[in-house]
Amino acid sequence: MTIDLIAAWPEIAGEQHAQYSQPHKLAWPSHVEAHEEFKPATLVIICEGARSIYLMHDSTAVIERVNAYFGFVAVDRLQVKQVAVKDLPRSKMPPPPALGAKDEQRLSRMLDHVEDDELRQSLSRMGRGIFSERSQ
Repeated sequence: MTIDLIAAWPEIAGEQHAQYSQPHKLAWPSHVEAHEEFKPATLVIICEGARSIYLMHDSTAVIERVNAYFGFVAVDRLQVKQVAVKDLPRSKMPPPPALGAKDEQRLSRMLDHVEDDELRQSLSRMGRGIFSERSQ
């Protein structure tokens, strides 16, 4: 499991799932011959009890977002393991960095045409990261 995937989990899973679940491991096929074509992995996710039903209901969208994150079809199915609330490790993404007034206005203009709220928030977080790195 990559730390990057865990850190990006709130963006990938969405807030409704991220606070109750976390990627645990990528289970790749156990034996693949050199001449066989690539086979995607199963993403094992740990999730609080009853919340796993909602996560499985949204599994197609979660798989699509995981593959978009990787940039190729790395995962073709989810396996959800139920864990007790106290056992679930909690990780939160840090708040987006503050920007100067000029960069804030520039970013706002760039995102004006984005209609989808979730996409706009993700692009805003990414833009804040880019602008804050430039100013360092």
